[in-house]
Amino acid sequence: MSDDAMSEFVAMPARLGGIWFALDASAVREVLGRVSVTSVPGGPVGLMGVIPWRGRAVAVLDVAPMLGGTHPSQEPRNRTVVLESSQQAVALPVDGVREARPIAAPRPAHAVRMPHASLEVEVDERVMALFDLNEWLATLGDAA
Repeated sequence: MSDDAMSEFVAMPARLGGIWFALDASAVREVLGRVSVTSVPGGPVGLMGVIPWRGRAVAVLDVAPMLGGTHPSQEPRNRTVVLESSQQAVALPVDGVREARPIAAPRPAHAVRMPHASLEVEVDERVMALFDLNEWLATLGDAA
């Protein structure tokens, strides 16, 4: 494999409000439309509820606080991205997604800073934080 091929990373840009961030496309399992979320009383902060997906209940995580929002998001979102990590499948409601594409390898975050994103990527000349799902899940596990 060439050095160029090894340095490529596939990112899927996602948007919440006016903020774009990137997801590791290898973790994306499906992009759904707007879904109805069933709340989970007593769940940890950041857990909006669950949705049914392929015969199982999948946690729906609120991305708004990660992007600097102070209150949990209550408004329905146009898309729901289902991601699967080594730990579990989760869903992220977002306002939009763009097609996954190969880009240069992620680099340490300098231009964009947000929780659960220690790396950044450049997609279409826009620098975006790269969301770290495993780190976020570990944080939620500590809070539960």
